Amino acid sequence: NERIKELALQAMTATTNKFSADREWSADEWRDFYDTKFAELIVKECCFTGEQYADGLIDPKHYTFINKKIKEHFGVEE
Repeated sequence: NERIKELALQAMTATTNKFSADREWSADEWRDFYDTKFAELIVKECCFTGEQYADGLIDPKHYTFINKKIKEHFGVEE
């Protein structure tokens, strides 16, 4: 899936930017950060996609609430 590849690249870029900074990082720290960032991007993408499909079908406050709960469930910040 092309979108998954794009999200993986975004996660890789964010990870590289963070870890090329102030100190040496272990491979486990690097992988944990990448995995977390990639999962976070997928959750956000799912919420965004849900909003696109729900637009005009339900009251926006309902999908805003649902997105908030999904992000809370996965520990994703806005």
